Amino acid sequence: MWSDQPSGADERLSDVDRALVHALQVDPRAPWARIAQVLGIDAATVARRWGALVESRNAWLTVACDVPVESRALALVLVPGVPSDAEIEVWCSDASTLTADRTSRGVLLLVHDRTLDALAGRVAALVGTGHTLEFVVDTHLEHERPLDVLGPAQVRALTPPPFDPTDRGRPPRDDTVHDTVLLLTEDVRMSLGAIAQRLDVSDATARRLVERLLGLGLVRLGCDVAAPVLGQRREVVLAWPPSTTLLPPSCSPTPR
Repeated sequence: MWSDQPSGADERLSDVDRALVHALQVDPRAPWARIAQVLGIDAATVARRWGALVESRNAWLTVACDVPVESRALALVLVPGVPSDAEIEVWCSDASTLTADRTSRGVLLLVHDRTLDALAGRVAALVGTGHTLEFVVDTHLEHERPLDVLGPAQVRALTPPPFDPTDRGRPPRDDTVHDTVLLLTEDVRMSLGAIAQRLDVSDATARRLVERLLGLGLVRLGCDVAAPVLGQRREVVLAWPPSTTLLPPSCSPTPR
């Protein structure tokens, strides 16, 4: 039997809520009835408690496309003067360039890479010398906090069947995949019937689309919980300045 009171270091998250979050980490789209059966409570209670967690912003469902980036360094680069359209087109064609904007001071490029060292080389290769770094940020993204509440048998009961990549028919069109991802972003638990209606496809097609996106790892669903209710600090770090190698000569780190 799950306790309805906070446990251990938790100040606001009860045992039953922890078990619910763990269940949704195993399968964010699992029906409430299945989760209720695994947890030994009724489906209405499961739905009500999840609604309360979302309302209080203590837990939420997540959607990530492709492989999540564990660490990303960003730099805002000012290229002074009036670069030609051809130069800007070359910069924009590079996968590391997120945005390019003309300003009265020149062109501002927002460039990213996985690490600061890689970013330094990327900026140098992209625009060479003569540029100014407006700012550099090293971000460490907050990961899903996996809970370990349910037993192995409970996890097995909630784990979706393995994806079978064979005999899946024609690959879906890019625009259909895009629209499906947007719908999952809108509501991770949107029913297959609702997805089918919004996409104007059959329920079977909607099921294949969702299974394919998840099975091939094109979309990753999850469930996260706020760090404070687990007695943890928030795991987001903004480092400024992160490294003197990426700063213009006139700048130097100021100890804090």
